[in-house]
Parts: sequence; C-alpha cells; structure tokens
Amino acid sequence: MDQMQPLRMSSKITIALPDSILENEDTLLLKTMKIGSLSRTITMFRVAKLLFYQDSSNFKDKKILNDLFTYLQCPPYLRKYLPSIPNLRYTAILPPLHSPNHTGVCMNDITFIAGRVNEQNSHDGKIIVDIGKKTPLYFPQGNFVNKGQFVIIKKQFNDYSIEKGLPFDGYWYTQHQLLELPLNQFLKKFHTQFYVIGASKSGENISKTHMNLLKMGRNSAYLLAFGPLKGVFRSYVKEDNLIDKWINFVPNQATKTVKIEEALHSALSIMNMYSLDFK
Repeated sequence: MDQMQPLRMSSKITIALPDSILENEDTLLLKTMKIGSLSRTITMFRVAKLLFYQDSSNFKDKKILNDLFTYLQCPPYLRKYLPSIPNLRYTAILPPLHSPNHTGVCMNDITFIAGRVNEQNSHDGKIIVDIGKKTPLYFPQGNFVNKGQFVIIKKQFNDYSIEKGLPFDGYWYTQHQLLELPLNQFLKKFHTQFYVIGASKSGENISKTHMNLLKMGRNSAYLLAFGPLKGVFRSYVKEDNLIDKWINFVPNQATKTVKIEEALHSALSIMNMYSLDFK
C-alpha cells in the first residue's frame, strides 16, 4: 500500500467466458496457474465484470474458479480472514495483481484504501476496520456496515471515512460471477444492456472500421463473449441476432488454434487502444 496508483476509469467492458475453461488443465496446480494469468489480464485492462456462463457440469472446477477469483480479489493484507480450503493450496505461485483495491488509489489529495470491518467495540460502540496497519481505524456506530464486510476507506489529510464506492466510476477491481445460464439464454435476457461482440475465428478480421467503431463508442457498455472449448461458437449461440458483431481479433494466426486466454489478451489490447482519445 506504500505505492498508490492514480485513480483510473473503469473500462465498461464485461467479459463472458465458459465455465469449462479449466477443463483441459489436469491438476489443481495447472488450474491455479491459468486463473492467475487470466486475473492479471482482466485487471491490466480494467475489465468491469467477468462472467462465466454455463457450459460444464463439473461442479469441482466451478468451485475452483470461484474460490481462486475470490482469493485474488482480496487485498493481500486482508487474506488472513479468508478460510483455509484445499482449492487454495497453490496460491503461493500466483502473480501479484497490484490492482487498485490492493495498493490503494489517489486522486488529488484524497486516497482510497480497502478495509475490512472486524467487529464493534463493546466498550464504546465504535466500529473497528482493518486496513493492513498495526493500528486499526475506529468509526462511530452510525456507519451502516456489518462485521466481515469489505469497505472502501477515504482518507483526506488526517480524516478517515467509510465510503460506498469510488467517485467518477473509478476502477477498483474486476467483479466475477458464475452464471446458472448458458450464454444464449443470458443474452436473451440482457442483450439490450450491451453492445455484444463475439470473438471468433469465423468473424470479420479486425480492421480500421471496427477500431473506429470502438473509439466512437468508448462510452458504451461492451460485452465481449468467447465461445466454449468445444464446438462452433456461432452454432452454440443459436440465434445470430444476439451478437451485434462477430470479430476475429487474431487474424492471420500461425497456430492451428488460439487459446481463450490468448484471444482475450489480444482483444482487450485492441479495445483498450481504441477506447482512448489520441492527441
């Protein structure tokens, strides 16, 4: 927490991946390594939300996904409060995220730090919040928080307060969610909330036209969807009108296949570049 980052805007990009993404990894060690790589990518590009749509009946892998992403989202100095479970056996090999909620962020003379509500002091009724320092913070009982809740602490000069969120839609960390719906059913319900891009080798090769579209729509909410590990993505979606644009983000590939994590990094790199205002 000694090297805080400047406050950055969220990218307004939601990613949809199949919950079968760990299917080809045979051991917990390999699954942990893959999740660590995915976490770095989505954090680097400030992805707003990561969705895992239903594509597998493997409950064990789904539990690993949820346990490891929950662990990675938590600031290192607060992980002591997380339960010790078998799925976290190899977390020592995970790369550090250094995400804003891990390091804290600053804006002008104001800093924002992640904390956890520990308990309510029985003597004076104050709320105790751990922010990774030797001495915790104490707040009056009027703050409506619960024990075990993760909160954002605002520090301005020597004054601390509990905040509901960051200002100006700032990026804090990437939320994750395991859906109980296949992708096509999810899109039927929520398609109107996003401009939906299907990442597929059968899509149009990424071009200046697509790049200009991304730049003009930089204030839009995008859903970038990737197909299942097996089968044809277009056939999986079934209804083509659920996808606004099919794009191949890795044209002229020299490998027979492109892994989801590789295509994800390529797509987010391009979308990040053309969401900026160039001088």
